[in-house]
Amino acid sequence: MGKNNPFMEKRIFPRTLVKVPVKYRLVESRVKVESLIEWQKKERHTQTIDISLCGMSLAMDRPLPADSIPRFDIFLPNQTKALTVYVKVVWSNKTGAGLRFIMIKNEDTKALKDFLDKAAPEQETFSSSKNP
Repeated sequence: MGKNNPFMEKRIFPRTLVKVPVKYRLVESRVKVESLIEWQKKERHTQTIDISLCGMSLAMDRPLPADSIPRFDIFLPNQTKALTVYVKVVWSNKTGAGLRFIMIKNEDTKALKDFLDKAAPEQETFSSSKNP
């Protein structure tokens, strides 16, 4: 048997290059939200670099903490409400992050799939050595 190739693509779904606005909050492990105003102060805004059914890469201005559980609201064009996902931070630095979806509602997965099916012919899909 051959050796494992550390650069072999492990993604199940190809990424689609598309910029979509997202909003996120870090959910602290002690789940302590003093008030709605304090919760909103923790919101940050950015956009995707690419996205698939199981993860996304983002443009960032600061790294995401390794022990955080970010919640993201993804604002797809022509959708009346944002998709909500919780993610695992696969990699993060001061310019970007790679995230794997760990929790997403079935109807949000369907909306994302419909969006990607329409965007894929217009945008180049690709695979990368970074996961997810």
